[in-house]
Amino acid sequence: MRTATLIALAFVLSLWSAASILVDVLLARPFREVAGQLETERATFPDRAYFEQVDRSLGGDRALSFCSRDILRGAVTIRLASLEAAYRRRSPAEVDVALQSARSTLTQALQCMPNDGNFWLRLAMVNYASASTANPAAAVEEQLLASLASAQSEAWIVLPRFAFAAQMRAPMTPSIERVMRADARNLVAHADDLELAGLYLNASDPARAILDEEISAADAARRVALSEAIKSAAKSKATRK
Repeated sequence: MRTATLIALAFVLSLWSAASILVDVLLARPFREVAGQLETERATFPDRAYFEQVDRSLGGDRALSFCSRDILRGAVTIRLASLEAAYRRRSPAEVDVALQSARSTLTQALQCMPNDGNFWLRLAMVNYASASTANPAAAVEEQLLASLASAQSEAWIVLPRFAFAAQMRAPMTPSIERVMRADARNLVAHADDLELAGLYLNASDPARAILDEEISAADAARRVALSEAIKSAAKSKATRK
């Protein structure tokens, strides 16, 4: 009886493995390839016809139902690239469509990966940019908190999350301040000196005040290093002007 059960289990696992390979070869790989190309060619985004062709070729959001990590991340990258391209063309109608598509893709992606801090951050950005979202401020706060809960220390998420929260035009609420203070603490402790200096110089006064508090609380060596980096970055910025 036990042997038959083990054989049946091995058979099921082999089918699962074969299905996973099939999803990767037939579905995930094209998403990875297109997303990778868009990430390396950000300065020359294609036109709307390109993204429409990509959407037809990849089947829109239908492949998201497989909940493959590569498919989800590729699809999100493609949707956000399409949105950025629409902004660059300064076409309100295209931007509205791209915002709706990005929101739909991110929502589906989060149903599969509810603990992905980057997806929550990007959804917050999309909702903030969309005037059509009901009560966008509350939604954005909830999504930023979800992003913080899911990704507290990943620098590639923490840096843009702090920058985004810092430039929001709404008054700083307790929830937004909580996100910014947590991210500022992490950045002061671990971020590259020059990256943090650039963020500091471009931050709003309230955001800079939060960074100042965290820098003051750091050890002496870190305070000196960051102070020198900020001075150097400020001098370089003034020279470029």
